[in-house]
Amino acid sequence: MTRKIIGFILLALVMSTPFSVFAQDDGGGSKRKVKPRTENTTGKKKVKPQVKNNPQTKDKNKWKETQQTTPPVSTPAGNANTPAAEKPSSEKPASSTESKSKPAIFKEKILAPQAVPTPKEAETLYNEGLKAFEALDYSRAYELFTKAASGKNAGAMKKLGQMYEKGQEVNPDIEMAVKWYREGALLGDADSQWRLGEIFSTGVKGMPRDYAEARRNFGKSALQGDAKRQYELGLMYAEGTLGLDPDKEEGIKWIKK
Repeated sequence: MTRKIIGFILLALVMSTPFSVFAQDDGGGSKRKVKPRTENTTGKKKVKPQVKNNPQTKDKNKWKETQQTTPPVSTPAGNANTPAAEKPSSEKPASSTESKSKPAIFKEKILAPQAVPTPKEAETLYNEGLKAFEALDYSRAYELFTKAASGKNAGAMKKLGQMYEKGQEVNPDIEMAVKWYREGALLGDADSQWRLGEIFSTGVKGMPRDYAEARRNFGKSALQGDAKRQYELGLMYAEGTLGLDPDKEEGIKWIKK
C-alpha cells in the first residue's frame, strides 16, 4: 500500500516537471534537449484548413498553363498567300425553290428580241393604238404605236410624232416629233408631210425656219390629191409666205388642181 502511494507521488512529480529539464541520450554520449510539449488550453483540436476545389480557379490555372506552354502563332505581315480565318457566313442558304432555274421558255420570252410585225400585224397594232388613244389611255397607245412603227406603219409614226409634240405620255420634245414625222413622210404619209411644212415654215417651238424644206413637204402632201391643201398651198405662193416673192401664176396653178 505504501509503495503504491509513493509510486503515485513520483508519477505526479514527473508529470508536473517540464521536459526541458530532462536530457536524453541519443546513444552517442551527447545529450539533446527535449522540446517541451505545449498544451492546448482551448480544449479544441486543431484542424488543418482544407482548400475547396473551386472550378473557376481550376479553369483559370489551366488557362495560364496553356498560355505558358503553347507558343503564340504569328502570321507574317504582308503575306497574301496566308489564308485568313474564315468568318461564319451570315447569308441564309438558298432554298430549294430559289435555286431551281427558271424554265427555258420563260427565259426566251424575256431575253429574245421582239419580232418585227408584218405589215398586216402592224396595221392591227395601229388600229388598237387608235382605240386606246381615243380612250385617253396614252400609255397603252404609245406602246402599240411603237410596235406598229417598228413594222413600218406610217400612221403609227405620225401618231408618235403628235404625242412627242404635245407631250402625251412622254415629255414634249419637238426634235423627236420631227424625227417621227420624217419617218412617216418618207413612207408617203400626207399628214406627216404637211405637218413638217408647217413646222419649218413658222419655226414652231424653237425649230429653225427652213422655207425650202417647208415648200418641199407642202408640195408632196398636196400632190396626194387633198384639194384643201392644194388650195392653201396656192394661197401661200400667191401671197409670198414661203420665203419667196408673191407668185400668182404658181398660186393659181395649185388652186386649180
